[in-house]
Amino acid sequence: MKRASFIIIFWAVLGFSTVASAALVVDTGAPTNSWPAVLITGWGQDDFIISQWLAGQFTLKQGYDIDEMQGYLGVNVAGEVRITIYSDSQGQPDTSIFSKTFMSESDQFYGWQGTSGYAGRLDAGTYWIAFEVPVDSPFQGGMGTTGLSSPVMAAEAVNVNMAGVGWSGWWVVPQDSGLGVYARIYGNPVPVPGAVWLLGTGLAGLAAVRKKFRM
Repeated sequence: MKRASFIIIFWAVLGFSTVASAALVVDTGAPTNSWPAVLITGWGQDDFIISQWLAGQFTLKQGYDIDEMQGYLGVNVAGEVRITIYSDSQGQPDTSIFSKTFMSESDQFYGWQGTSGYAGRLDAGTYWIAFEVPVDSPFQGGMGTTGLSSPVMAAEAVNVNMAGVGWSGWWVVPQDSGLGVYARIYGNPVPVPGAVWLLGTGLAGLAAVRKKFRM
């Protein structure tokens, strides 16, 4: 009976851990260009009259607890970068859901970089991942390749601040002039309520069987 109990517990735990295994939920792949062509910077750097942020649209077919969020970024001047997840409204970034900030790699680095650790939960649906620069961060860099025949992500948007007059709000670029927003998002699938219930009732049943055999 002990052996049977061990086998039942093993498969129950294995089944539950499969539900909760980590996954790469968004992956555009890396660009082929040797240096990014699209600017990402915040307002306040003396070198730039135009400052801008970039965003890309993606869709989740199920819910995830989001952990790592990364972009394929080039760095001219190191500094903090903010990654924000926005809801989608009629094909445009809408409300901020959660954000995390990270310190970029050193100057002249070009590759994957981003946040780590739990960021928040997303249900099934359509969202935007945005690469922004916090106030007072000296970060200057970029990502992407200009003049793409279509967006790398489902859609892409830009938020521009020209000469410090204020941010323009998100503007979705035409389908035939993609910016090249390269992103990766890692997460853990949110357990299906029925699967959690099944595991709980299974273990409860096992406990009852063991109690019966002890009597």
